[in-house]
Amino acid sequence: MMPRVAYEHHERENGRGYPAELKGHEICEYAKIIGLADTFDAMIHSRPYRKALTQHFSIKELVGSKNFQFSSKTIKIFLDEMGIFPVGSYVKLNNMEIGKVVATSKEHPLKPTIKIIFNGHGNKAPGESVINLEEHPVLYVTAAVSKEELPSNQVV
Repeated sequence: MMPRVAYEHHERENGRGYPAELKGHEICEYAKIIGLADTFDAMIHSRPYRKALTQHFSIKELVGSKNFQFSSKTIKIFLDEMGIFPVGSYVKLNNMEIGKVVATSKEHPLKPTIKIIFNGHGNKAPGESVINLEEHPVLYVTAAVSKEELPSNQVV
């Protein structure tokens, strides 16, 4: 199975992949999963020709490609496991605080658990504050934040 997965992981639902231009059901399910994970990994890491994209933006792009590059089923499985705001990504809340996602929720994908790292004024947050947004109905994520957008360019 592994040689087949390695061979097919660049194939796409619409037949525009390579090396054999396979379509939909012709592609092994495992190759579809590895292909999606490989694409996501390439998007969130810098390349010589472009900066890394935020995890949230990359997920939005992948969702937008459903049934074109990746099947709806494969994308749904990916989203169920990764969440809309993946663990390790940075987000800004409606109270202007910035935090790092430490856990996701399959039931409420827009309400992750956040470790607050910067207060609403852009200063490093005092102490250890972890907030489960499911338990705070007035708080919500307003934006994904890249490492470069963190206050004082501090990566935590």
